Amino acid sequence: MKSKTINVLLVENEEAHAELVRRSFDCYPEKFQLNVVGTISGARMILTESPPDIVIAELRLPDGDSTELLPGRIRQAEFPFVVITSNGDEHAAVRVMKMGALDYIPKTEEVLATMPQIVERSLREWVNIVESTQVEDSLRESEERFRALLLNLEAGIVVHGPDTSIVMNN
Repeated sequence: MKSKTINVLLVENEEAHAELVRRSFDCYPEKFQLNVVGTISGARMILTESPPDIVIAELRLPDGDSTELLPGRIRQAEFPFVVITSNGDEHAAVRVMKMGALDYIPKTEEVLATMPQIVERSLREWVNIVESTQVEDSLRESEERFRALLLNLEAGIVVHGPDTSIVMNN
């Protein structure tokens, strides 16, 4: 059985870096489809036409900061977004993670050569985030239904904790 091809959008304006990433994915032609653009406007066009499975973007681009493409919070994102940069720092890393990036990676030749492994790890992490978000949402809905049921019952109900303190009542 053939597995799904992973669609990767690389937003990188330096051709030498884009070429290193292309070469790393060339080893896995059946597994990955790599699209490369060099600007935020080019990325926006692709994101509008067909969202990728993952975006890897250089932080600083000719037409702005790739953080413009971030949703604002990771739980609002439709796909994982990994920021790579050769001129960032810890403050920039914290800032982009708060804005919704899944990861912030320093751009080195070694890192660019292992991009397929970084993509696979990021996608596994993304699945965990999506699943935990779904579980949290289900739990929240269940608690809301329970609370509504409890508050609307005709009979009085008191829930005691292990130390006999009242935890909840209607």
